[in-house]
Amino acid sequence: AEVSFASLWASFDSASVVAFATVHEKVCLQFSPEWPPACHATRLVAEIERCCGGKRVYVIGDRSCCVDEIAAAHVRAGGIIHFGSSCFASKPTLPVLYAFERAPADLAKFTELLASASAAGKCGPRVIVYYEEKYHHAWDSAAQGALLRAVPLAVVASIDVESKLHTSFRFCGRTFPLPEGSTFTDYDIVYIGDNQQALRTLALNFPSCKLFRFRGEAEADSAFEPTSFRVLSRRYAGVQRAQRASVVGLVSAAASPASHGHAAVLERLRAAVEAAEKECLCICVGKPDEYKLGNFQHVDVFVIVTCPLTTLSLCLGEKFECHAPLVTPFELLVALGLLQWDGGYTTDVNHCLALLERQEQSSNE
Repeated sequence: AEVSFASLWASFDSASVVAFATVHEKVCLQFSPEWPPACHATRLVAEIERCCGGKRVYVIGDRSCCVDEIAAAHVRAGGIIHFGSSCFASKPTLPVLYAFERAPADLAKFTELLASASAAGKCGPRVIVYYEEKYHHAWDSAAQGALLRAVPLAVVASIDVESKLHTSFRFCGRTFPLPEGSTFTDYDIVYIGDNQQALRTLALNFPSCKLFRFRGEAEADSAFEPTSFRVLSRRYAGVQRAQRASVVGLVSAAASPASHGHAAVLERLRAAVEAAEKECLCICVGKPDEYKLGNFQHVDVFVIVTCPLTTLSLCLGEKFECHAPLVTPFELLVALGLLQWDGGYTTDVNHCLALLERQEQSSNE
């Protein structure tokens, strides 16, 4: 059912949005792929401008999970308001306000059902709760405390936009406060939400964990749906294509000049490709498509260096068709013999670098 504009305006912290747009000069609005609805985008802009006393705001044309500072630079923006879900893959140099949708969330029901499912053995006693951004407003300290009292071994993967929490592992803006001595193989993951792209990316990056999607509308015995994707086996074809390639194109598709780890991983990938005596070409395209990459017909394989959420859909050909295969940095490193295909996988360039450094350290010992 179509949501009214009044319902849309009430579904996020509009007061914070207006305050941010008022304080910062030349603010850009950016929308995620799935929210807010396109039918209300124009009116949303007009309402924000009205609440700011007629001050003009700008809209970044491409819907994306990545904060696009490069596009904002065209108008010399002083800040960006990003609506909806985000990959949090960059550390913006501009002030950024994340305006998440605030969807209804019955966490008391969730906690009760999770405790029952865990006690019945339908999911393990050790679970990681991974929620979508639209439920962030509900996961306050009281909700997390109630969950831990009912399921003592649960871990909540909390959204930590400003990186205030110091933990050894982060993924898509979340921190995973696992107890000392624990690993992800000890846990099941319960996903709260309906974003299939995020769910599939989670399954690929944590292949050792059993993954369940919480269906709040379902009956108690089927509220936690086992979820699996046959993606990992398909990605080995990318490794084989990268092995056969003579010319490798490294595609920098970062939306921010300060995207976490992108510059470092590009340098490492280039050095690895050249050490394997393959020709290497670095291509900066912003948002890749078949026309931009079509200018490089001599390239045998493109390595997409972008955010963890977008990488997979690009490499699976869901965004566009390309004359040459698209692979992830992890797949290239496996193809070059620098990492092992041992059941683990990552679409996060920072994790690629960490894996590579650990591999080099173990080889030197």
